[in-house]
Amino acid sequence: MKSMSSWFVERLSAAASLRVAECDSKASSSNSGVGFDPEALERGAKALREINNSPHAKKVLDLANTQEITKQQEHKAKEAEMQAAASQYSVQQ
Repeated sequence: MKSMSSWFVERLSAAASLRVAECDSKASSSNSGVGFDPEALERGAKALREINNSPHAKKVLDLANTQEITKQQEHKAKEAEMQAAASQYSVQQ
């Protein structure tokens, strides 16, 4: 069974390849010369491959998951704070 990160790397690489091919065909068919720059996507795919091949891959994924949970909790706290402020404002009216 493939790990989540290897599956994601494969999908990201496939998407990057498709997007590059689409943009190349659009850029060659249009006169504008403006196309999608795949450099950032390729760097991301490379970084994910390196993480996947690292002996610390699980720790990296756990850290990313922990950071996402923290962001969600901060967002919920901010939302509760805003709702409290809105309630306070409506009481004062």
